[in-house]
Amino acid sequence: MVSWVGCICWIFGLGLTVIFTFTSNSFAQLRLATGEYPPYSSRQHPVGGITTELVKRVFEEMNEPVVIDYLPWKRGYSMALRGEYIATFPYMKTEERNRDFLYSSPIVVWESHIYAPVNSPIQFQNWNDLVGYTQCLPLGNAGHPRLDRMYRKGKIMRVFPVNCWKMLLRGRADFMIEDKEVATSQLLNTLGDKKDQITILGESISFDLGHMIFSKNHPRAEELLKKFNAALETLIRNGHVRNYKLYHR
Repeated sequence: MVSWVGCICWIFGLGLTVIFTFTSNSFAQLRLATGEYPPYSSRQHPVGGITTELVKRVFEEMNEPVVIDYLPWKRGYSMALRGEYIATFPYMKTEERNRDFLYSSPIVVWESHIYAPVNSPIQFQNWNDLVGYTQCLPLGNAGHPRLDRMYRKGKIMRVFPVNCWKMLLRGRADFMIEDKEVATSQLLNTLGDKKDQITILGESISFDLGHMIFSKNHPRAEELLKKFNAALETLIRNGHVRNYKLYHR
């Protein structure tokens, strides 16, 4: 006969095993942060966003389960900086980020254009045509290096709201720079029928690379960066991600 004490001990031990297994599996999942930047990352997008879908596919190839949280960009970046998230995406390279993060191979390329109201007096042929005007730079976004230098020298002014499209329509800013895919999505969602009151000035001004950035404060950062790049290269080589705007020139 099995004693009550023995049964209790066995049940208690089984409970510990279940709890330990559940806890271990929870900790095994890597945490990634992103934010709202449709169509590249968004809760509302059918697959979570173009880059989000790619990132999920890469981590599947790595055999590393992940949880992806959509957070305000500033919060997600700060938490990744502290190592609370292993990485965040998609981000451009900047001198400030170089100190704290490791960059993956490119996961997207942004084709940037200058946008302005249709009645804008700006005739953009070169950068000097923007002297004396006010750029709208969305809060938290990295600036174009050339315009950063112009801003520091006082050649252009800047405003830093959350939504730039309405600022352009209201005459509180003269121009902004945005990726073509993002602009198409945002103009429709933000301005609706008034979206045609915004136009592109000239040709594309740059092709900027977006990366997964791994926090140097996370103990597995270097290991996972290498695995991520290798898995991404495998998927590209096998033709599994050919529909993404990847940069391989």
